[in-house]
Amino acid sequence: MNLNSVKNFFMARDFGLLILRISIGVLMIVHGVPKFLGGSKQMEWLGSQMAIFGITFWPVFWGFMAAFSEVVGGLLLIVGFLVRPACFFLICTMIVASAHYIAEPEKGLSALENFNFYISNPLSLAFVFLSIMFMGPGRFSVQKD
Repeated sequence: MNLNSVKNFFMARDFGLLILRISIGVLMIVHGVPKFLGGSKQMEWLGSQMAIFGITFWPVFWGFMAAFSEVVGGLLLIVGFLVRPACFFLICTMIVASAHYIAEPEKGLSALENFNFYISNPLSLAFVFLSIMFMGPGRFSVQKD
């Protein structure tokens, strides 16, 4: 194995995108499925988080859309189909999740602890989805750029 082949291995942008899409897609599905399994009460609570933005109508619909974007968006990321629209909806979901913890911090935690435990994860994912949205699905996907 020469130095050039090692360099080429680590320059494999499309393979790196595939790993990122699959791993993040699986994580989103794992987060979204329990929201569906929680039923309409879970959907209503989830959708009521839109009140932060002044949207108080149809909370079950908004909760369904959040869970749907996580499960279906995760699946679309994995297969590499409609990646950019999926990322857009996942970014919206992560913004609402971040805003929820900013507006209603967990009791007993300092601002830094609240950021570290609750806000940083959805905020980081929003930036990951934004990056994937700009890069596209890559070569190893069902849909080509």
